[in-house]
Amino acid sequence: MIIFWDITHACNFRCKHCYNHSLYFSTDALRRVSLAEQEVFAIAENIIRSRAQRVHFLGGEPLLYKPLLKLVRYLSNEGVVVSVNTNGSLLTPEYSKQLIGAGIGGITVSLDGATPESNDLVRGMGAFWQAISGIEAFIAARNSLSAAVPIAIGFTLTRPGIETIDGLVPLAISLGVDQLNVQYLSDFGGAGQAEVKRLIGYTTDEAMHALESLVDQARNLGVLDKLILDTRPLFSYYIKLKYGVIITNDLQAPPVCEGGVSQINIRADGTVHPCSPADDLWGGSAISRGAFTKQGLRLTEKQIHEIQSSEYFTSFRAFVEQREQLQSRPSTCKGCPYKDNCMPCPLDIKPGEEVEECRWVKEQLFIIESKILKKKFTFNKYTLLSNDQVVDTRSHAEYSVNETGSELLVLLERGLRLRDIVNIVHEKYAIPFSQAKHDVLDFASGLVASGLGSFN
Repeated sequence: MIIFWDITHACNFRCKHCYNHSLYFSTDALRRVSLAEQEVFAIAENIIRSRAQRVHFLGGEPLLYKPLLKLVRYLSNEGVVVSVNTNGSLLTPEYSKQLIGAGIGGITVSLDGATPESNDLVRGMGAFWQAISGIEAFIAARNSLSAAVPIAIGFTLTRPGIETIDGLVPLAISLGVDQLNVQYLSDFGGAGQAEVKRLIGYTTDEAMHALESLVDQARNLGVLDKLILDTRPLFSYYIKLKYGVIITNDLQAPPVCEGGVSQINIRADGTVHPCSPADDLWGGSAISRGAFTKQGLRLTEKQIHEIQSSEYFTSFRAFVEQREQLQSRPSTCKGCPYKDNCMPCPLDIKPGEEVEECRWVKEQLFIIESKILKKKFTFNKYTLLSNDQVVDTRSHAEYSVNETGSELLVLLERGLRLRDIVNIVHEKYAIPFSQAKHDVLDFASGLVASGLGSFN
């Protein structure tokens, strides 16, 4: 289990798109309550008893919480992996060393533009250089201690950030971070306000082209393994077809909703929720429709297993399970080859609506699949084939395939057009043409991504 914990409501920034704006920073915020240190450590003890694998601190700005070092040490000493999201402004060389010494397992520094102008328009004047200084301080401290604690940039797509997207991967490389995590702008909190949308919102087309640009940059600069995109599996398939590479997606989140099961959210006032959106406008809208029942549960009063069996959590899970049924899914899920292991946030997309990312990808796939189906697959001269293996004689890497994969290898080796191979699979296995097309192209593009051949 992973625990997302707003350890404090306090923050020294006022980012326009803050997802916790309505809870902690608006004029009518009702959750600006701080727990006593004794209560915080009682929650930590509760987490340890639950055998949670990880705690990720959020806020507010977690580094403003004075007992943070003590709390990190307490949890990490009990085997819990502790990570933190920060704006980086308080990551001095000395504090970085103290965090590492306390057992911190990872740091993510928020940076939403590749230039001071683009970042600071969203996060506030001076935020860019404070984040850069914090990253540099942490890496210097890590190096001086010969520690292997990973540090990442957390980048949220905004219009100003998209306008400088070409400089993002080079910036990440120059700083020496271990990961560049990219996510969409969520339509709640500060980002849900009309004036903020006008200032930093973007179109689907702008966002998707920006993500493609990042993939292309990372591929050309040899750091594709450092790029983590919060996208759906269908986008990964599209990228594999178009660019011949495999990307890592979905950040920390599973492709289906695990809110209240393998992940929970703790607010700064100690209340517990299946996820952050359940406690914001998205959740409020669903509650008003009778989707689930919200309760003010606190880990200072109940154990995690008791909260998971509460009316709040069980009704939330029943809502999620109902929304996972195909007839309750977004319209773009129907006919998707990944529908069985991918579920958009049930609080975000209503039944019958479209997932904009998937709609855009489907339009692009229609074009690129049509082109590839006219081609043949050619193995390179370094590739050896056997019944259930493909061997790259340059690297001696071996790729095992199942029985169906072995049949596809034979068909590919015969030099047939990919459309002809799709027809053979479609007829032999009596599956829809669309499924056969995906299975064949997914298999063949995987070989391309592994450097074993090409489409010609």
